Amino acid sequence: MPQPPSIEERLAAFERTGDDQALWPHVSRAACHAAQRALVRLTAAVLASPAAPPRLAARSKEDLAALGVMAFRSGVGPLAGWWLAHGQIEADPGVAGLLGHHLALSRERARVLERALLDVVDRLERAGVQVTLLKGTHTAHVHFPSPETRPAADLDLLVAPESFEAAAQALRGAGYVETRRTNRPARSEWIMGPQRVRSLDVEHPENPWGIDLHRSLERHYFRGIHVSFEPSLWQTTELEVGGRRVRGLAQPLLVTFLALHTSRDVPSLRLLRLVELVLVIRRSVGDGSLGWEDLARLLERTRTGRFVYPALELAERLAPGTLDGRFRARLNRQATPRLRRVVERLWAAGIESPGGSIDGWFMWVRGPIEMLGRIAESVWPSDDVVTMRALGRVYARRWRRLVALIVKIFIRAP
Repeated sequence: MPQPPSIEERLAAFERTGDDQALWPHVSRAACHAAQRALVRLTAAVLASPAAPPRLAARSKEDLAALGVMAFRSGVGPLAGWWLAHGQIEADPGVAGLLGHHLALSRERARVLERALLDVVDRLERAGVQVTLLKGTHTAHVHFPSPETRPAADLDLLVAPESFEAAAQALRGAGYVETRRTNRPARSEWIMGPQRVRSLDVEHPENPWGIDLHRSLERHYFRGIHVSFEPSLWQTTELEVGGRRVRGLAQPLLVTFLALHTSRDVPSLRLLRLVELVLVIRRSVGDGSLGWEDLARLLERTRTGRFVYPALELAERLAPGTLDGRFRARLNRQATPRLRRVVERLWAAGIESPGGSIDGWFMWVRGPIEMLGRIAESVWPSDDVVTMRALGRVYARRWRRLVALIVKIFIRAP
């Protein structure tokens, strides 16, 4: 099997094409799709609590390489390594070594991020800023077997809008540099000095990481369509990180925001995000902190039903019984036909993007006015950080795809 190009070459190819496969040219798409399906089957089996542990195998060197790539891309490599170490799955020797490697490196990275998190929380609170942990920064410490089994690229922190500038000043004082600031959603991104990608295949401890400082809970879709949660809904709960008490979102806002974030990334979401939803829902229903009527009322109040539908429906399909039956039926009625078709295609493809489609392009649209807003967005994005250079790359990629389609239809056709 050929050796892959350097990390820099692979990143440059991805920058030119926008094709994820450019990051892993040493394995075929077919092998990656097969590995993804194997990981979905394995995950579904573990979540079903089988009497006998399921087994993960690789029949060739390419299969093993593809499994390593997809363990990283899907995010479940460290979790599968933990399952193996605790007897919840079995694996061939080569696969066992691969999963153990994913877990060991992710454990080192989790220690790096935990130290940084505790330091930042201390600095912000000394500056009079209350901090709430978001997404994986929260769930890794409560809902997963151990923090390294929920890898992340960033620390996601929420502060009140009026405290945002004080928080930014505290980060600058700690040596962080703001790399960009957006208004939709209202957040900024911070890094600590120059960083270089060390690996595209595992959660390397020295891979880049940053801080996402949020001053709102919202998602932007296209012109005229966005979802937000007003500060009066920001109910929090206490959790422990490294022996320190910190805050995270309370239910039902936690599962709503997780589902909103995960659904926004359809159809390129990571399998780990669905596992996260299953674990969060199961634990919260079990301890009584999440009630289905409370969740339904929050979705109705914030009009977020259709926007959380893809993630919650896919989580239910991955682990049947995760959702209450009546709640699922109500949620399904709030989804558009396009959304339901996108979910069907994604599930049939093994939670791996089956390629672009008209349904995927317009899946959030409801009615002619929203259709016009989506079309306008495709011509000129309303993202407030889109530069002319970035927009040029978008149009260049679209042009290359159009040319490739024309060649396929009219030149290579028999």
